[in-house]
Amino acid sequence: MKKTFFILGTALILLSSFSGSVKSGGEDLCKAYFPTEVGTVLTYENYNGKDKLQSTDLFSVTDLVETATSTLIKVHIESTDKKGEDTYSNDIEYVCEDGVFKVSMESMMPSETMDAYKDMEITMTQTELEIPSDLTVGQELPDASMEVVISSSGMQVMKMNFKITDRKVEAQESITTAAGTFDCFKMSQNTNTKMMFIDKTYKTIDWFTADIGSVRSETYNGNGKLESYRVLTNIKR
Repeated sequence: MKKTFFILGTALILLSSFSGSVKSGGEDLCKAYFPTEVGTVLTYENYNGKDKLQSTDLFSVTDLVETATSTLIKVHIESTDKKGEDTYSNDIEYVCEDGVFKVSMESMMPSETMDAYKDMEITMTQTELEIPSDLTVGQELPDASMEVVISSSGMQVMKMNFKITDRKVEAQESITTAAGTFDCFKMSQNTNTKMMFIDKTYKTIDWFTADIGSVRSETYNGNGKLESYRVLTNIKR
């Protein structure tokens, strides 16, 4: 279950990390805060609140599918633990349409979580997570949510709820990591996750920049204590 929460958090941070202009038929569809060149790989290192390396993530742009009215960006995520052993992989799709980047919350669910319930009935209700093309300091962004109900023989086995709220562009700041120095937007959001007896709310602060995406991300618990952070360490194009 912790892995489910972590992967959802990873995907949500990734969504808030797009820039650059996506076009179709010569017309701008959206401004993207993420690489749109197939083959681009971003490397991130994840640390706990005590600055100890926990894992490494690779985000790879695998494909772009364009139509006259939209562009689909396909991203593959791979993660290894601090010993370098594979821990999970996942594929996410983003749609650029009508000046807004959109992602289905359903696509963020890791396949191994859903495989565990493949013989059961799964019902999902959701609102898409969105980021408009034009971001400005002080801007508030739409909330998003998803409810997953898993049933067997008409009886509910599990319910999972995910809510993303209080999304706001806080500032513009310069951030330096091993990958370089970047002029970034600073954005915050609150995430609440409920699964069986687990009910967790945390705050995420993310710095992202044009054509790269997330440069640094920090996660705080309900008491405002830093639990973990992620930094961009390498860009391969």
